[in-house]
Amino acid sequence: MGDKLFTADFSIFGHGLIGMNWAGGPEFNDSISLSLNVDSQEEVDRLWNAITEKGTEGQCGWCKDEWGLSWQVTPKDMRIWLEHEDAAVRDYANTALRGMKKIVLDDLHV
Repeated sequence: MGDKLFTADFSIFGHGLIGMNWAGGPEFNDSISLSLNVDSQEEVDRLWNAITEKGTEGQCGWCKDEWGLSWQVTPKDMRIWLEHEDAAVRDYANTALRGMKKIVLDDLHV
């Protein structure tokens, strides 16, 4: 195989994962994505900036890293607004979210 890595074992927050470099396998696509549900806007900003530094921005908190893996970076508190009991507040938040790339929690409510 030369200098190419065939498998890589790694963990994310204690969850063991294995990546494989298998020639002839299916092309990489968006059927695999990871979601990061974080505690604060600061954490959204930090992770979003790290992922998109060499990757690309998408819509509604979705982005891709430099290898093309899709991530969604969302603040936990966004559900307060997206699922609000007041329909006007909920509709405003959902409309605002659809116009965002990186989710900005303060922009989900008036």
